[in-house]
Amino acid sequence: MSKPKILFAGCSHTATSGFNEENRILYHWPQLLTTHYNAECNNIAIGGMSNEEIFLRTTEELVDQPADLVVVMWSAISREWAYFADNNIDDFSIINNGIPAGMRSTDTNLQTYAKLHYAQFNNLYIKLKKWLLLTISLENMLKNKNIQYIFIKGFDNLISDFNNIAYVPNSGFINVSTDIKFILDIKNRSDDYICQKLNIIKKLMAVVDRKNWIEFDNYQFSPAKFDFADSGHHPGPKSNNFLVDKLINHINSNKLTIAK
Repeated sequence: MSKPKILFAGCSHTATSGFNEENRILYHWPQLLTTHYNAECNNIAIGGMSNEEIFLRTTEELVDQPADLVVVMWSAISREWAYFADNNIDDFSIINNGIPAGMRSTDTNLQTYAKLHYAQFNNLYIKLKKWLLLTISLENMLKNKNIQYIFIKGFDNLISDFNNIAYVPNSGFINVSTDIKFILDIKNRSDDYICQKLNIIKKLMAVVDRKNWIEFDNYQFSPAKFDFADSGHHPGPKSNNFLVDKLINHINSNKLTIAK
């Protein structure tokens, strides 16, 4: 009997979570989960991966690589990937908060582009909206293919901020975080305009199928860490085990079928 196959996609938290090669086998959550279910691990995660790239690579992988379970840990909405205009070359450059890495990270044009993007074009409202649409699109594709899946937030991605904010007639907005004030431009926009934009995000959040997420509204892997891996900033062994416990409980509670 062949082993069940689990596909993992995400950024460095899924690729290595900052563990060296020896400790990754012992402590890294994808390794622990596949060992628990005696499954075959297909991990396509790459450090610094953007959410758009996670969506694209997961979709591409499933074209001809079936999986019994897909586990996606989504990345930070601020991350971008860039590709140089070289014919037939698909090596990537990571742009994380204006700092390039990966292919040609020292290229002056890339460095200028990275700085310009984050200075002038880093619209977090649009990035949040796009991310939610990507998660909904991937959800629909997986459901249409009858593939079991679990989504995880690697980062909060403003979900807590948008959950908390509300509008009270004759009083205005309440529970407004500093980030939300900036993103929704509350100081310079009318209440009607802001409510319209706010409702779009809340509508998309409501469409998210929460039963296939690890606590969509509350849990996020990176901010929830309580120890550290070899890198000194990724979640450590206890944090990885904590996530694995959540995953196993989710699988059991939702009666997902992964043969042991």
